[in-house]
Amino acid sequence: MAGQAGAIFVTLACLLILTFVIGRIMPTDPVRTIAGEDATREAYENVYHQLWLDRPLWQQFTMRLRDVATFDFGTSIRTGQPVLHDVAHALPATIELATFVDIIGAVLGPPMGVAAAVYKGRWPGHVIRVVSLMGHSMPIFWTGWIAVLNVDGGWLAR
Repeated sequence: MAGQAGAIFVTLACLLILTFVIGRIMPTDPVRTIAGEDATREAYENVYHQLWLDRPLWQQFTMRLRDVATFDFGTSIRTGQPVLHDVAHALPATIELATFVDIIGAVLGPPMGVAAAVYKGRWPGHVIRVVSLMGHSMPIFWTGWIAVLNVDGGWLAR
């Protein structure tokens, strides 16, 4: 149990460091993104200060750690809402989708496994194996993106 908690902590710490570094090396100017291309110098400097970009990197990271520890994940650039609010808004749909996928897996998995064993070495067994491998190997964000495209009137929904 302690080993799992340690692994989770290390994973979250690495993720926090990685996202912090990515945010600092991006070629776009986050201040321009938030303040707008036509922002006045005063507005630009105000946002620059709000993002703590006027401080050394170690202070920026320390302040970020403090915010994450208090569940303050900042404000979404896209919606203008607190990130935690956006996550809480999307959580019910995420749980619903995960539950639906688990049910499909529980209902279709065993019969497909039995059919693959029965048809081992023949084309139905190969098809089931390839489809299962593709479904298991594809990154979840890609599968979700394809599903959203199809639900929203994509090429499979027609």
